[in-house]
Amino acid sequence: MSLGLLLVGVARLWPHYDSSAAFPLHPEAVHLARSLAFHHRFADPFRLLATGPSAYLSPAFPAFLAMIIRAFGTGAQAAFAFRLAATVATAAELALLPVFTETIGIGFGPGALACLMGLLPPMLTFPDWEMSYAGLLIVIATLLGWTARTNSRAHWVSSALLGVIAGVLLLTSATVLPVLVAWLAFAVWKFRWNAFRRGRWVAPLIVVVMLVPWTVRNYFVFRRVIPFRTALGLALEASNNDCALVGVRQSEASGCFGRHSPNHNMTEAVLARSLGETEYNAVKLHETLQWISSHPARFGKLAAQRTYAFWFPHEGDSLSEEFTKPDSRRKERLTIYLATVLSLPGLVTMFKANRDAALILTSWLVFFPLIYYIALYEDRYRYPILWVTFVCAGYAICKAATFSLRVFGARDAATSPQQESRAA
Repeated sequence: MSLGLLLVGVARLWPHYDSSAAFPLHPEAVHLARSLAFHHRFADPFRLLATGPSAYLSPAFPAFLAMIIRAFGTGAQAAFAFRLAATVATAAELALLPVFTETIGIGFGPGALACLMGLLPPMLTFPDWEMSYAGLLIVIATLLGWTARTNSRAHWVSSALLGVIAGVLLLTSATVLPVLVAWLAFAVWKFRWNAFRRGRWVAPLIVVVMLVPWTVRNYFVFRRVIPFRTALGLALEASNNDCALVGVRQSEASGCFGRHSPNHNMTEAVLARSLGETEYNAVKLHETLQWISSHPARFGKLAAQRTYAFWFPHEGDSLSEEFTKPDSRRKERLTIYLATVLSLPGLVTMFKANRDAALILTSWLVFFPLIYYIALYEDRYRYPILWVTFVCAGYAICKAATFSLRVFGARDAATSPQQESRAA
């Protein structure tokens, strides 16, 4: 079944082959990938100026893109492979959902509906960013985390697999760290002295081992302990300043984003090179904290607007624009909005029927988005956990359908004896 859904998903999301296309030049992940592929250095993430050694992004996605460049070059074949890889990752993520929902005990139906919600509009893939791969890894990690959480005699093999996937996930998208920390804290609370027995210790050990080479490299290069990436300071400063707006697209249109980005402002690029990446981001983080402390009301308003945009995605000024502007993705937006609304009763109902399943899904909904509430909004931020929304919405639909069938069945059963007595 999963293989069939994967093939259907790939066919549905299949990218167009353009013989005149070329491997992209931007954004930062592509700059780092080109540096790795051509110069064997993880360096120079910005487009205006070579700023030197980098830990601006986590290494897994740029390394993967560098492998595509090495294998296919930078022409049309590489551009197609670039898009096809994201397509396969998204299709695989959706194809796994029925397996996931059956495994956690809420049935095949919610997963099948979640898969359809992703394929019918269809959902956007993100070849330029790590989001498609992060979504797939999150589904697999959650499936393995469920096994480790619910099985008091978890085997070391499943724990090792969880450790490997969690390690790759952290090296792909550090945003998942709060969720994984919450899982670890829950495991310690639930199993007490047995939390690291029967093979469970293997998972955190493997995660640490996988993070060590990147952290050691960063220490020797920057003389600082950097287990993931350095981009936080710049991202927050570009998001919280006197001219900042809610989203990236709005901020780009106003010119504010360009004034704060080394990708668009030569003064900022020169400063990043002269200070070095880590010091530059440390300065930016300090400026952000100062601005927040002196503009708490403005910061709170932006955070509230970004929270709303995260759960009801829109890159314009309002939701209505998503249905009126010529280039809008109406079907996709409507699917996401309806699923978001339905996911709340679905999650509440799930808590009553299957508390453990609801908790592991809620962990992504609560902890994953936190950093995005205070950063410039972009569509791509929601996509790695969009499947959680679809599963909860699918569960609500299945429960509503089951309830309706019971009501109509009881009504028919009550009507039949009356009809028989009248006939008699």
